[in-house]
Amino acid sequence: MASTESTADLEDQENVGFVPQTDGRASSHGGYQYQPLGESAGEVTTALTPPCASWSGFVFGCLFGGAVAACLLWYSQSPPSTSAAACRGAGCEHFDCSKDADDWVARWSDRKKLFCCGMSCLSLEAKERASDGHVGRLALPGAAASMATASSRTVFTSTAVPHPLLANPIPTTTTTTTTTTTTMLTRTTTFTTTITRTSTTSLSTTSTSTIHKRQGLSLPDPVSIPEDSSSHMLKQQIQKPLGLLKGISYCPVPTRSVQSLSFDDWFSSSSKPLWGPSGRGDLRIIRSLGANAVRLYGNDPELNHQDFLDEAHRRNLKVIPGMSDYPYSQDPENSCVASAYNCFSQIKKQYVQILKGGFLIEKQYHPALLYFILINEPDLKTPQTANSVPQDANKLAKAIVSAFDAVLDAELEAGLEGPVINFTATFSYAICSACASEIPALGQMLLIEDAMKHPEKYGYEPKHDLYLAYRRRWINSFNTANGAADLQDNFFEHYVRSFTGTPVFIGEYHQPGEPVLQQVKDILQLAHKFPLFLGISFFEYQVAYWKGGSEMAFGLFDLGGFPISTVHYLDSLPEALAQAYGGVAPDVPELCLPQPESVPLSTLGYNLIVAMQSVSKLKYFLRRLVAHLGGDVIEEDGFTSFAIAYMHGTGPGYQFEDVVKDLQDSHQPPPWLELSQVARCVADRNATTKQIEAAVRWGCKHLPAGVSCDKMGSCNASHLCRGDWVFSRYYQHIDEKVDPLAQCNFGGAAIYASPKLYHQLASECVLP
Repeated sequence: MASTESTADLEDQENVGFVPQTDGRASSHGGYQYQPLGESAGEVTTALTPPCASWSGFVFGCLFGGAVAACLLWYSQSPPSTSAAACRGAGCEHFDCSKDADDWVARWSDRKKLFCCGMSCLSLEAKERASDGHVGRLALPGAAASMATASSRTVFTSTAVPHPLLANPIPTTTTTTTTTTTTMLTRTTTFTTTITRTSTTSLSTTSTSTIHKRQGLSLPDPVSIPEDSSSHMLKQQIQKPLGLLKGISYCPVPTRSVQSLSFDDWFSSSSKPLWGPSGRGDLRIIRSLGANAVRLYGNDPELNHQDFLDEAHRRNLKVIPGMSDYPYSQDPENSCVASAYNCFSQIKKQYVQILKGGFLIEKQYHPALLYFILINEPDLKTPQTANSVPQDANKLAKAIVSAFDAVLDAELEAGLEGPVINFTATFSYAICSACASEIPALGQMLLIEDAMKHPEKYGYEPKHDLYLAYRRRWINSFNTANGAADLQDNFFEHYVRSFTGTPVFIGEYHQPGEPVLQQVKDILQLAHKFPLFLGISFFEYQVAYWKGGSEMAFGLFDLGGFPISTVHYLDSLPEALAQAYGGVAPDVPELCLPQPESVPLSTLGYNLIVAMQSVSKLKYFLRRLVAHLGGDVIEEDGFTSFAIAYMHGTGPGYQFEDVVKDLQDSHQPPPWLELSQVARCVADRNATTKQIEAAVRWGCKHLPAGVSCDKMGSCNASHLCRGDWVFSRYYQHIDEKVDPLAQCNFGGAAIYASPKLYHQLASECVLP
């Protein structure tokens, strides 16, 4: 696979056996914070201006909009009516909408009714017209619609505890503010992620061109959040954009049979042989395909996920984890179903553990995290009839808003600091006849927006200001197998009328049977037409044998040993996706062969690699061997000649033990090699947590007299630090005539590293 190695992979060869420790305190996450358009005057300059815009028109629009906003703000300072139905806005004369209705209803236009009184003033017929998107484009009376779009929005007020990463407490009196923004669009994104144990569901492939609004659920009425100069958290810092989302959905269940899974977390340390550099190297392959993100499903909060996040970050991959179904419906003792779909306590318990399991580093989110999926396709299971029964749709909404409230509370308890991530619930592409819109997925999204705005309607009393958090940190998402043309006409055209500032991405996308190259190119092209569309996660990395049936048509890669007649078909999928993403497809047959990154440093491993007759692979193996002997390659040509000689040599003198003797020859060492006299035995960053912890327990029992693991102090903070402390002290106090391949191995948990290598760790726990 030498031909497909990226620059990052070549750098890996220089530092084989080590992954530099991520301190998690980087100032930039690589993605940037999602902020609704027009919420901050400072953000307007980041918008994409239309090509034909002139400076004079832009300045005039800003001045005009500012004047209108100032007038409305002046009106809003008047004491509000005590009636719940009091009207609002300039020219409305502050009166009770419930009185003299026959007079003003007949005289006023729908536009003025909406502006002054909100949706309650409109007739059912007017609401139907508004559903086509006109509500979002209503201009202020007297304002030029072609100049700017302005909307009067009632500020959501609540006595709930404000989240420290959102804003200072909002006054409990209802106020009104008007914001005017030029009609420009920006694509804004933030970090978000998920965890616990999730499950995948089959894709729903429906399409429709009809839209129908039902009573009982108000149309989107985005709330303008007042700026507070004293609250720096309101003005979230915008990071460098991720760019177009090109993800791959990852659930590599290592089985060939259909079965029910009791474990589905594949991004913990125990699964490192699948995704790690010393195993199958899935993350390296995903990055080589041109993907920039990996979407996950299962997530056990009792497991640690920092190793996976570190490796993804090193590969420049963002991570989109997902909350498990376990707390929602699978916990036999205390699921959300048992608590009438109030999921607060269950989700908070899970997320508190998740944050401690590698998601937070020194109270900041890990820089690899992008979005967090609270639940996958809840409209098909929470409950199962949520799309068709109105009462069950309300249960769905209650479950999601209470889960959102729970993760905010978990963050507060953890003392979260710095940049935050976005949250989402990923819906199926099914019609929700019980929702306000029968556009697939859109109806479910509108339902959740309404529940965030009015949680009391759904029987939930929040602890936090949910709608403020929703406006700042929520993005929409859905799964679909429908084509780009269908989605443009039957989803995105409607979406941009309903949501003017909330981004959306597709969490699972793949049309089995259709050319992958064209379908992926077509769907990504829609992001240029609809700036709120962030991109896709291609479904999926590996064939899902465990599901069986039609679900097995989605995988990019099969497991080893697939029939020869299907090689071309399976090979074409990764090639097509890599071409669409601008990456390089791996050599599929070689993926199942012995790899120099993962074979043991022994006679067996050496013979397996030499038999492949590949200079690049043997050099990789020998570079690992040199690193484990405390050495560094200082001259590349000589190193290559050494590898070629051993690759072509046979019989006595060309065995693994001969290679080791040549490398350790102190009288006539190879000129291309430098063996350090101050190398140290430290924890191998490619080992699993379980390996290192087991070796540490053994090492603590065999340390020399006077050295005790009770004296670790701050080095007891992590398994890596503990390994550095124990292994370096154990090795330095044993017989001088030792073999580092044997005495500094600890079952693959340790490596005898040169200073050039172990100084990268910045670890203070290595014995000086």
